[in-house]
Amino acid sequence: MLETHLIAEENTGDRMAAGVMRFRLSRPQVLIGWPLIVVAVVTFGITQDALIPVLIFLVLIFPVLTWVLYRQTRRTMRNFFAPGSVHATSFGSESMTITGPFGSSDIRYRLFKQIWLGSTVVVLRQRPTKIITVLPAELVPAEAMPLIRAGILTPQ
Repeated sequence: MLETHLIAEENTGDRMAAGVMRFRLSRPQVLIGWPLIVVAVVTFGITQDALIPVLIFLVLIFPVLTWVLYRQTRRTMRNFFAPGSVHATSFGSESMTITGPFGSSDIRYRLFKQIWLGSTVVVLRQRPTKIITVLPAELVPAEAMPLIRAGILTPQ
């Protein structure tokens, strides 16, 4: 069984939040949806002879929404990855165990439908929901990746 441990440092929560934001903002819904919203709002502004207020609105709303989302994510990650908290993972042939300050979970690989590898985080999306499991990249060694990927390919 492959095991890893991590003691959270002062910046671990911030690193995790930044990684989760990169994941969220790189989803197809965002990459397609946000430009469509911009086009729709600009079209509305043109047809209503209010292009300047609409452009000001767009320049303000997207950064504010992104900032609010980041603050929420950072607060959650800082709570879970508080400095000094101990986190561990262990990888077996069919499941992984995640242990943190709030308890332990055993999750079968076949429960996941997607994996996203960031520079600081690993995000595992569960099927059939939109629930994600977020782990620091240090807790998911390269040797565990074939086990996880094989589980993702296994039908339920």
